[in-house]
Amino acid sequence: MRPVILSSAQTPQAAPHEMDDLMQVQAVKTALRQLGYDPEPLSLTLDLEAARWLLRSLSPPFVFNLVEGLDGKGSLIHLGPALLESLALPYTGCPTEALFTCSNKLLAKKMLKLAGLRTPEWISRNELSFKTPPGSTLILKSVWEHASAGLDESSIVRPEDIAALREYLEQKAKAVGAEVFAEQYIEGREFNVSVLEGPSGPEVLPVAEILFQNYEESRPKIVCYKAKWDPDSFQFRNTPRSFSFQEQEKLLPMLGEIALKCWRLFGLRGYARVDIRVDPEGRPWILEVNPNPCISPDAGFMAAAKQAGLDSREVVARILEASGIPRNPLPLTAKAKDSFLEIPGREIRLRRGVLPEDPAAVRRIVLSTGLFRAQEVEVAVELVEETLSRGAASGYQFLFAERKGRPIGYACYGPIACTASSFDLYWIAVEKGFQGHGIGRMLISKVEEQILRKGARRLYVETSSRPEYEPTLHFYLSQGYLRQASLENFYSEGDHKLILVKELASAGSFAQSQDLKAKPQSCWKT
Repeated sequence: MRPVILSSAQTPQAAPHEMDDLMQVQAVKTALRQLGYDPEPLSLTLDLEAARWLLRSLSPPFVFNLVEGLDGKGSLIHLGPALLESLALPYTGCPTEALFTCSNKLLAKKMLKLAGLRTPEWISRNELSFKTPPGSTLILKSVWEHASAGLDESSIVRPEDIAALREYLEQKAKAVGAEVFAEQYIEGREFNVSVLEGPSGPEVLPVAEILFQNYEESRPKIVCYKAKWDPDSFQFRNTPRSFSFQEQEKLLPMLGEIALKCWRLFGLRGYARVDIRVDPEGRPWILEVNPNPCISPDAGFMAAAKQAGLDSREVVARILEASGIPRNPLPLTAKAKDSFLEIPGREIRLRRGVLPEDPAAVRRIVLSTGLFRAQEVEVAVELVEETLSRGAASGYQFLFAERKGRPIGYACYGPIACTASSFDLYWIAVEKGFQGHGIGRMLISKVEEQILRKGARRLYVETSSRPEYEPTLHFYLSQGYLRQASLENFYSEGDHKLILVKELASAGSFAQSQDLKAKPQSCWKT
């Protein structure tokens, strides 16, 4: 299996934190190879149409998303997963909405406040009303950029009035070339709380504290850009990470619970990090929520994972499983009459053939999608019933995806009458609650594998042109199917039949057999 590792293309003026992305890609590439995959790195630029074309041609089983922005702009971090969703490609890490919301620090702070989670007061250039008294200490931050971009000791200001604050904001925005805001500076200790999804849900990794050693009273205790990215600087050498605590019983569980609340609030997935300050009174303040934090070997997230006894391979495996992607690309293996595919952590298997209870299961699965008309649902059920009644003579073959013995998806396919080596995929459907986890991709790939063994060279599929079928069309295109024809107004006025085909591989002669007995032409949509 050849997954794609999607990352941000480096700009000519790439900063140190952007160059660190290359180390992250290499680390993930190594881990995926250890897990049995053969990954292919791909850099994403602003040319999304070119990326769309390339991803369609590669047709990867999944994408490991490491995009942190486009053209050096963190505000575009969500475009990577948005593109993948439009192609119906499974991808790792946090979903599009979470990445967009958390990357906009102002929007994230508003959501935190509405949820009753403590975050420092703030003011933007468009909202010049502030509750903090004149002369209070503020910190100027970029709205969109992370990795402490643009953050230095000059970011700490103490304006006497709104006019002075406005001037500070204008100067900072001009200096960093991006939108900025002012946030109440919280004196106190700083913690990084990393969360990694496990088999039973999100798990808090050992909490890290950033220590400010040898800092004079006048020097702001902030994790500025130099502290993260300039090894020769005072800030870098004097802000070590520590996992040793005396107050294990009180502080750490509170920080962990706050991180889990953020996880649930923003709908995070896979892995994340929450940065928190604790003031002298012991009150926690959420500074930032970081979806898909850096997982290069020297990153804080990996340091926390190491404390938990996890190496890079195990972290990547967990991230895959959290996205519904199998830990190992296991082949389909025969077990007696049926054939199963076990997926660690997901308890999903593939089963050939039909059982007496399958008509009801098919009805449930097809109805759950909300796509098919009543007549179409009945046709789907009739095909199962005919196969139960006539067996192989029906010409229909079935493949079911089961979770704990309960069918959650299926495919129906068979040879096309009067052809030498062509098959038709009559139906493929996944129960609504299990969509987006690669089950449809698993089913169709196994159908292709099975018919190749029978000498097939082409697999045809049909779908509707109605807008609600757009994700279905994208799914087929992402699997390497090409549009072959369009039958105008086939299903109804304005509802055209789209015919797609995939050339599978060179195959030997395809012997005509009883499986090729004529059957009625399909009149339903997959």
